Amino acid sequence: MTASTTITMTTGSTHAKSPIATKIIKQPLPSYFPNEFVLGLIPKEQHFDRLSQMLRTTLERLNTTKPVDDDAIHRMTTLIHKSMTTRGRVYHSMQHVFDISKEMHDPEIVLSALFHDVVYYSIDKQFLPEQLEVLKPYLLDMAAEEAAASSSSAGGKDANVDAERQRQQQEMPSLSQTSLKEPVIEMVVKMYGFPVGVPLPKFGTNEFLSALVAVLALKDFLQWDHLIRIAACIEATIPFRGTDANGKNPMDRLYDRLQPLCEGKSDDWIITTVEKGVTTANWDLGSFNSHDRHYFLDSTWKLMPEGRPALMREDCPMSEYIEEFRSLLVRSKKMPVPIIFQCFRNFPTKDEMEAKRRHTYENLGFVGEYGKVRLLQLLVLKEFAELMGEDPATLPMRPLLRMDMPISRESVTDESLSAIEKEIRITLVEGRRTSFSWDPAATHLGALLLDALGMDGISRALEVANQQESDSQGLLKSLPSGLVMTLAACFGSVLPDRVEGIMKVPEKLGIMAQ
Repeated sequence: MTASTTITMTTGSTHAKSPIATKIIKQPLPSYFPNEFVLGLIPKEQHFDRLSQMLRTTLERLNTTKPVDDDAIHRMTTLIHKSMTTRGRVYHSMQHVFDISKEMHDPEIVLSALFHDVVYYSIDKQFLPEQLEVLKPYLLDMAAEEAAASSSSAGGKDANVDAERQRQQQEMPSLSQTSLKEPVIEMVVKMYGFPVGVPLPKFGTNEFLSALVAVLALKDFLQWDHLIRIAACIEATIPFRGTDANGKNPMDRLYDRLQPLCEGKSDDWIITTVEKGVTTANWDLGSFNSHDRHYFLDSTWKLMPEGRPALMREDCPMSEYIEEFRSLLVRSKKMPVPIIFQCFRNFPTKDEMEAKRRHTYENLGFVGEYGKVRLLQLLVLKEFAELMGEDPATLPMRPLLRMDMPISRESVTDESLSAIEKEIRITLVEGRRTSFSWDPAATHLGALLLDALGMDGISRALEVANQQESDSQGLLKSLPSGLVMTLAACFGSVLPDRVEGIMKVPEKLGIMAQ
């Protein structure tokens, strides 16, 4: 690798097999890809070409069984790119692939990262035409899926197809018995320990189907050893699995299932395969123990609409937001940290695993405290809206989240704030790194609440909100009257057609305008 390399970058959204160079950039190359230099957020219009480049470069580093031509690269790139850019993908997207692979050096691990989330049935709810092209010969009862994919591809809708697909979605897809005649299918089935002829289990099926797509797409170009390792690396990314009754963790169990699949291979080769899986899995969930707090925050926020798609609607009501932020606090407390990261025979070492878990607890602790402020913000807005006569189940939240409020920035350095309060306040005032359509990066109302109450007061106010009757105004009455008056004025700027009702709220609370 030279100190610097001329790199051809492309712009635009047209995915041609031979992209037209529009800009030449010279830059030092910090990572192993000979033609890679961009780390961090990559513009969406560059994703396809970036992915194509990664596939080509990675496959060139392996001893392919035959040359990988442009058509094959384009076909695989299209498959991965379309799979990772469906409407429901926010976290499990192309940027996630780029994030976790930016410091990967092993080509088998990189290929695993590129394919590991190709199928996310629980989010996408159906197979894409490109996925069906690969999987259809091996899946049972795919008539409705094929029709739905065809209808979606043509831009149309068929009520009968939708109804049948919804019926089938009550069950997961099933592999046919005849699929085992394909050696790579049989290999993946045995490695994952999944059944054939019956609906696949909901847990682990995304990774299982992604591994099938990967080995089927790559089998004409890669040796059997590479395919086994890629499938194993993807298996390792099945999250949140504990130790079994025999005291074996997920990687111990993967090692056991690899033994009969790797006849003729040394034990060291199998151990190395499992270690590659460990590496892939721990990069996949690397945001948990990241020293970059904003990376963890952005990852957490991207997961929200995948689990609660209503947040993606412009008219998503208050009630959905409140439920999501309540869930966020539960997740931050009950996240099974001890089983987030994978290990196998002291790889990573005990000290390294303890460090990962320690940083994870710190990140979750911060999100929990920040989430308390955000939940209180939503509950204050909800109670105010109810006093206006609005229904939180129907009133859109987004305009209120975008509401601008006067705020002082001086408290950021206030010695009365603890270290975590300072960090939370900076995040509230200056914003997270990324602003999303469903939640702006900054929230001045949250900062005002923190300034007025402190974190202890935030916790007490949440207790009041949780204990009070649904039609009482105990939360707003517990706030400084000046804050309530400021809130009323800002509400009026967002909802000018409701000013009369808004200005009656302080009166209902017994607060008289000065």
